[in-house]
Amino acid sequence: MSESPAAPTPRTHRVRAALTGRAGLRALGALAIVLVALFFPVAITTVLFEVAAVGLLVVGVHGVWISLRSSRTRWLEVARDLSVAAAGGAILWLRFTGQGAVIIASLAIILAVRGLVQLVGVVRDRERRRSVWPYLPPIAQALVAALLWVVPASLSIVAIAIALTWIASGAINLQRALTDPHADPAGLAETGTAVMDYLRNQDVGDETREQVEQSLFFEGQLSTSRLWRFVALMSFSTAIATFGIASDSTAVVIGAMLVAPLMTPILGMSASIVTGSTERLGRSAAVVALGVAVAIALSFLLSKYVGGFLDVERNTQIASRVAPTLVDLAIAVAAGAAGAFANARRDVADSLPGVAIAVALVPPLSVVGTVLQEGELSMAVGAFLLFATNLVGIIVAASVTFFLLGLAPWFHVEARSEMIGRSFATAAVALVLVAIPLAISGEDLITSATNQARIQQIIDDVAADTPYEIVSIDITAARVEVLATGPPDADDLDITPLAEDLRETVGRDFTLVVRVVPESVFELEVLSTD
Repeated sequence: MSESPAAPTPRTHRVRAALTGRAGLRALGALAIVLVALFFPVAITTVLFEVAAVGLLVVGVHGVWISLRSSRTRWLEVARDLSVAAAGGAILWLRFTGQGAVIIASLAIILAVRGLVQLVGVVRDRERRRSVWPYLPPIAQALVAALLWVVPASLSIVAIAIALTWIASGAINLQRALTDPHADPAGLAETGTAVMDYLRNQDVGDETREQVEQSLFFEGQLSTSRLWRFVALMSFSTAIATFGIASDSTAVVIGAMLVAPLMTPILGMSASIVTGSTERLGRSAAVVALGVAVAIALSFLLSKYVGGFLDVERNTQIASRVAPTLVDLAIAVAAGAAGAFANARRDVADSLPGVAIAVALVPPLSVVGTVLQEGELSMAVGAFLLFATNLVGIIVAASVTFFLLGLAPWFHVEARSEMIGRSFATAAVALVLVAIPLAISGEDLITSATNQARIQQIIDDVAADTPYEIVSIDITAARVEVLATGPPDADDLDITPLAEDLRETVGRDFTLVVRVVPESVFELEVLSTD
């Protein structure tokens, strides 16, 4: 006798389970934080820690309650949820006792402990440890903990990434609750179960899969001619970019981005990761390496002939590409996801030129060759870091997008899960390694962008009651320099009150420098000759 299908569960029960389970609470909390950040950006900077702490407390306590009520209590899950609740309590205590400096370090430690607990659970579960997928969440938590410990300034990026992940998983849960009458309410309450069910049902289809493979991989009878076309386009793009940089022309550099063919093999690497093909991954990586070599070598040679027209220090095209920050990584991630989506959905393929403009691949390499010709090694390192940022960000985002769209059917993913899991883990490690120097190099920029308006207002308010006029303000991570004009007798100027007013806004140890240029006024009455 065939087994009868399970009776459908009422929609209200499914939706309630999706919204009140772990996944639903996380998604609702993350959505609330994102909405507050969008509409009340000033408020979120002052209450973010408190909101996050309360959210962690609620999610952690709720998880412990659910685990203890279960017919089979899993003590590792209880320990995991207790660590979440402990994180929320620790943040609140540190916040209200004035010890905010150690909050991020505490978060890093708690994340590391939580990841270790999850890893132990995977190792102890014989069924789960046969697949590589259960190992990825604890590894990801360990990487995030390391990033927060080394670069506390990356907290905002980490928080946004986690919030978006929770919102996405909650949306998947709710979609299943609304459309699948046989969905198990217990499964809807758990993030992992809902996401796995979603992935098992995703498949782009054989026709789309074949189109993606033909467009991204350099193989078959036409592989040699495609490779020559790639080298030719790389040469043209590099020449255009190099001349555009030399003439400091943004329009010309944008033209070079449109000609550049480097996005194709990079997306090929992402597709190879998802399909678990080591041969295709190696071939695509070799094509990317060839393109990088061609761009740097050709720009080095061409810049020798245009170097006389180049002012490295004042060139805006060079300056904008030698000091990348986490914002550049965010752009690369968004562009990689868009590129993968456009390749997997041919009806939106017209968006690919926009993706090429959004993320610069050849211009940073042209800057590397150009500044190397000028003997500026530090600038070359910064420009290559920008390229590496774009490369890693695109690979990771495009891999995740291809995976979520079902470029590889689930039975294929399970058959090659070990290779695919290793590739994803390697890409995640590369992403963290790139993010660390980006966060460090971008700390001064973030500080300046965040505090410039506040510091400007404080200094203007203080100067309003004095005979001094502010000319300029320069802010770095450890220094605030003020240039003012005023009376020649400024020897008795006391800047201590100004330093006290700035202390809370700057939020770290800093040096205050006030330079006063004596002001001399020359007045002459000019009479008309009439």
